[in-house]
Amino acid sequence: MTKNKNDKSLYAVVILLLGSVGGLAAIAYFLWLPNLIHEFYQAPPYILEMLKSAALYTYIPFVLWCFILGEATMNLSQVDKIWSLSPPTFCWYITWYDAKEHDMTFNYKLVYMSCLVSIWGARLTYQFYKKGGYSIRFWTGEEDYRWETVRRRLPILNNRFVFFLFDLGFICVYQLLLLFTISAVVMVATIMVDKAAELPRDSLTTIDLIKGSIMLLLIYLETVSDSHQQVFQLEKYRRIREKIPLECSTNHYESGFNTNGLFAYSRHPNFIAEQLIWVVFYLFSVTHFADLKTCFNLGGPFNAASIGAVLLIVLFLKSTDLTEDISAAKYPLYVKYQRNVARFFDVGAVFRKLFLGQNPNRDWLIK
Repeated sequence: MTKNKNDKSLYAVVILLLGSVGGLAAIAYFLWLPNLIHEFYQAPPYILEMLKSAALYTYIPFVLWCFILGEATMNLSQVDKIWSLSPPTFCWYITWYDAKEHDMTFNYKLVYMSCLVSIWGARLTYQFYKKGGYSIRFWTGEEDYRWETVRRRLPILNNRFVFFLFDLGFICVYQLLLLFTISAVVMVATIMVDKAAELPRDSLTTIDLIKGSIMLLLIYLETVSDSHQQVFQLEKYRRIREKIPLECSTNHYESGFNTNGLFAYSRHPNFIAEQLIWVVFYLFSVTHFADLKTCFNLGGPFNAASIGAVLLIVLFLKSTDLTEDISAAKYPLYVKYQRNVARFFDVGAVFRKLFLGQNPNRDWLIK
């Protein structure tokens, strides 16, 4: 019992630190990073103003909106509602600002990148709507089920002041800063085009088209994955409602969780697709891999835009840990699922399906 209390106290301290660090990170980001980028990459002077303007007219309003609604409703999923809306907004704002600085001549590469992010956002917005995340009463809407578990494990979040810090620092400031950062690839691409005088503003390279095609493929896979999950859950609950035995099916509804379609090859196919989408998007800011001496320079594999992709992967890994803990506690067979199916991608199972025509082994589902 004492150990459990100590664990909760430790978690509470971590939560407070995350909230505080989130707030401090945002302040440091907008005071320090723009100047760093300006000096390090010798970017055009308007880039600094672009970042400040984007923060003032897009990032800060989003933070205030989510924070005020979160405090008014005690619903921690306010950022979830605009998760799919904020990156397109950030990207299009930077694209417009860049055009404004060039006599309203739009940069085709930036427009192309913003369109790709908009397609991602439109799909995710519709998916969130289907799950009941939006409501005509915009201040309401379904909260992510995982927050209930977090509150139960960390009762300190029920303290009003602690909730205030966590909501402001981590939920609003940090998560929206993360979304702003992954969108900053567009800004880095702006600098690259401006410095590459030989590359016209109205051109796209073959590599750009390949990257975009890969992004669209990943968006499609994420759509299929979400569809598989929704179809399974709807049918499972229909059977429960109509008192149809869950065991009378090859889809194994009795397990409680989906093991069909893409979920036979990955426990979280939608999560891995989402992460890869933003990794590919980040690659728009990379032009070379060979020279290790310049790997942090403009166009290098570890340029400033990599921060967003790395932080997003860390967030998704921690989010997946929580999801797995909840599922393992809820479904007895989930531990077997963890042992037999890869968390993100089972290379062997995919290879056997594509080249040998073998379906994944599901004998472990039989009790």
